Amino acid sequence: MDYLLTVSTGILSGIAASALFLWFSFSRFKPKIDISPNLAISPEGAEEPYIEVKFINWTRRHLNDVRVEILKSEVQNIHGGRTLTHTELTQRDIYFVSPFDRKDQHARYAFRVIEKLSVAEIWISDKTEFITVMVHASDSLSEFSQSFRKEYTNKATCLKTGKHAFGQDFSVAPIS
Repeated sequence: MDYLLTVSTGILSGIAASALFLWFSFSRFKPKIDISPNLAISPEGAEEPYIEVKFINWTRRHLNDVRVEILKSEVQNIHGGRTLTHTELTQRDIYFVSPFDRKDQHARYAFRVIEKLSVAEIWISDKTEFITVMVHASDSLSEFSQSFRKEYTNKATCLKTGKHAFGQDFSVAPIS
């Protein structure tokens, strides 16, 4: 009987240690990214319209295989119900983003993606349409990956004319 108790205690403590290790690994070694609450856009009537998305890598490790997708999302009423449709406008693959470091004078942890798209042509109505930005990234040490999503649902509050500020700042400054 003592033998059975010893074996079962060993198995349970091994399972608990494995679960604790996995929880620690998944919570500590996965990417942490913030996406800007605003999209920077070109001034009206610009020769080359653009949409600029900014995100920041808050982890202390490099990110690999980063993919940024800009989608047009649309709510449609079909057969008495609602459905959500996503159309990919553009996708950008970034192979490397530097780790967060307050002393980095070049702010390589903050990344801006600029795509030649006209918001006026893409996003017509706030009632049924919005822009979705998806960022997928892998941690360079653990290779754990995670997806981050930001929905821009109101043109008046989330579209700002200009360019994103430098570093940790998500504000959008007008182009001079």
